[in-house]
Amino acid sequence: MKNAVILFCLLIACLSAVAQPNKTVAPALYKFLNTEFMQKYRDLRIQAESDAIRVQSGLEQLKPTEQFRLRTAYDQTASRANQLLESIKQDFQNQKKLKTIAEFPDMYSDGLRYKLQELADFYAANFQQALADASVKKEEVDGSVTMLLIVELIGLTKGLTNYFAAIKRESKQYTDKYLHENLVQPYRWRYWEELSGSASPYEKYEKSSEANMDTQTEDAFDRQLQKMNTTIQLLPAKNNDPYQSDNFNLPPDEPAPADTTFQYEDWSPTAPAAPDSTSTRNIISKPAGAQKPDKSIPPMQKKPAQEKQAPAKPKQ
Repeated sequence: MKNAVILFCLLIACLSAVAQPNKTVAPALYKFLNTEFMQKYRDLRIQAESDAIRVQSGLEQLKPTEQFRLRTAYDQTASRANQLLESIKQDFQNQKKLKTIAEFPDMYSDGLRYKLQELADFYAANFQQALADASVKKEEVDGSVTMLLIVELIGLTKGLTNYFAAIKRESKQYTDKYLHENLVQPYRWRYWEELSGSASPYEKYEKSSEANMDTQTEDAFDRQLQKMNTTIQLLPAKNNDPYQSDNFNLPPDEPAPADTTFQYEDWSPTAPAAPDSTSTRNIISKPAGAQKPDKSIPPMQKKPAQEKQAPAKPKQ
């Protein structure tokens, strides 16, 4: 009977994962959902739900405190995994965010890796640790396969942003309902009550514990952008006023004190002053004075001009 229940639940999970958007209506979204990342995310959901179903099949062997701890840990992990899908859905509906992702793809990939790493840490510290502390047989379920799938997802985030440029072009036709039916619903983790049959998997299920979580928290990508904007705003701006002192314009020289006296030195072009090494004006060479003629040298006499003789008359 237990095996039949497990097979039935797994069948429902597989059927819900088959849903795909119309390839002709939303080709970019269709390609994104068929990436290795999203296929691995679907495998992660199926594996995590399978672990929870196996635990539920042996609840009569667990103490009430162990049952409560396992149920709470699983629901909290599922809520965090579903919040990751919700954040991607919101990004697909935000034109400004898609433009920023195209400009900083590595930063967005780092944000996804950070969220998945947080999910892995929380799963290991809560649900996996609760399995180890409870009287659950390790050969039945230990959570190691789920952890391995999360680690593989972290390595697949690098090239995921290559699909966002095409998604940006067709994002205007996405509605919240359309993305919920094609992106969120087929890949979301079902909660403990859904897996146990207390809630129908075909109805829109809202976990009450999600209301206690801060769904509006800023992700790592937004925090990085905010940090960059703050850094840019703190940079000194170029000031066009030359009389104001800033990091780009040097302030003008201050005027000399009122009691400072200044005296010109005597200088004439015929009698140049002796060079003074302490005077800054001697840096520029002065023009040499005109030299007086030396009277000891007799002046050169000009030769008298020879008179022109008339040409002689030819003899007859």
